[in-house]
Amino acid sequence: MESIAKLYIKWLDHNIETFGKDLEGVANYEWMKIEMYDQIARNKSGGEMWPFLKSLNFDQHQFIAGRIGEHLVKELTKPEKSRKEHVKNIIMNLLNPRKIIYLLTHNSLFTLIRGLITHLLPNKSNLRIGLFRTGGEVHYSMFDRFSLNNLLSKHGFKYVCLKNLYESSIPDFHKYELEIKNSIPYDTVSLFMEAIKTQNK
Repeated sequence: MESIAKLYIKWLDHNIETFGKDLEGVANYEWMKIEMYDQIARNKSGGEMWPFLKSLNFDQHQFIAGRIGEHLVKELTKPEKSRKEHVKNIIMNLLNPRKIIYLLTHNSLFTLIRGLITHLLPNKSNLRIGLFRTGGEVHYSMFDRFSLNNLLSKHGFKYVCLKNLYESSIPDFHKYELEIKNSIPYDTVSLFMEAIKTQNK
């Protein structure tokens, strides 16, 4: 939240000063507005982010490319599946006994069925929106260094400290590939903090 708020103000001021004549600056401002509210307010997968990003030429929008990361820039070049293709894939998975066993053992069967129902319902159906908003994609909160520190401390964590995606107190952290995969940073703009939870004696 802190990073987004600062950059939103930066590009707001820039566009007021340039009277909105810098098209890249306008795009950066629009992107920071989307970053601020879309992941919380969206009612469909991808929200306003996906169509906005699909409209960009990233050779001309380096700031936004840096915000979303190299992995997502590559993902945007792939052709999108239609609703029909999504439904077909889900049905094929539900007809595959091995896939069903895998989904059952990984507690994912309900997620697949939820996806099928969601794709079959009309776009503006209240049930579709409700299923989507409780499906895990929507963010329900945003944090800054102060609020996350307070939350961790409130729940018994000690030694709260700010980190970045390249560093950790956990030995061999890079081997887990949580933030960097195949040497490509997955997310360079999120808030990274670490803390230690001690057992009560």
